[in-house]
Amino acid sequence: MEKIYDALIGFAKTIGTSILEAVAVLLVGIIVIKLSVLILKAIFSKSKVEGSIASFTISVARALMALFLFFFIMDIFKVDTTSVITIVAASGLAIGLALQDSISNLASGVIMMFTKPFKEDDYVMIGGVEGTVKKIKITTTELTSIDNIVIRVPNKNVVGSNISNFSERPTRRLDIGITVAPSSDIDKVFSVLKETANDSRYVLAIPESSAVISSLSEAGIEFKIRMWVQNADYWTFRNIYFTEVLKKLQKEGIVLARRTLELSGNDDERRVK
Repeated sequence: MEKIYDALIGFAKTIGTSILEAVAVLLVGIIVIKLSVLILKAIFSKSKVEGSIASFTISVARALMALFLFFFIMDIFKVDTTSVITIVAASGLAIGLALQDSISNLASGVIMMFTKPFKEDDYVMIGGVEGTVKKIKITTTELTSIDNIVIRVPNKNVVGSNISNFSERPTRRLDIGITVAPSSDIDKVFSVLKETANDSRYVLAIPESSAVISSLSEAGIEFKIRMWVQNADYWTFRNIYFTEVLKKLQKEGIVLARRTLELSGNDDERRVK
């Protein structure tokens, strides 16, 4: 009985020591990983490396350091890591099937690092989802919408979708359509549209702005003006232009078209329409 007691005490001491060592290593490891990430961020911030590449590299480095820490702790408990690796390799097919989406997202993230369809702070549309690129991680790309909603898109969806990058070019064309009453003086309308554009400091002289009649109907005449602005000024000028052109149209006595609804037939037919 005494031998059993001594054996249990010895086992408890051994396990207790291992647990204390593992906890100490875990705490130190977490601190080292966080410091390493901070150092990498500082290095990338002072270099010319794009933010998207930096964030992806940091995510991969963090994952590798965490994996190394895991195997180090296993070694403290005298767990044969070779056996763990062998078991993982033997069950590779099952794991591969279970993690195929994650592996696909990871591979797509690597592809994105080489193709560079966008970078951080670009405003993009990915398969119908749009927002400002905030982070490109190992498996997902994080966007922030204009109403401050965080959208996480799997990297495989990014690679497999149509991508519209609204920030890639320094300039952007702004098309605005305005429909006026059929009786309006078209020369006056052309004059107002062009003068409002030419008087603005946001509109570029080259390429030159142009205005055309885009459609005709009984409801009215639709004009469309095309103007080129700096990408950063796009939304600012768009809001200003609507305000200024409306003031000038009202000053010239030009009325915007009104939508009409025609009803015909008896009451039953009206209800159907």
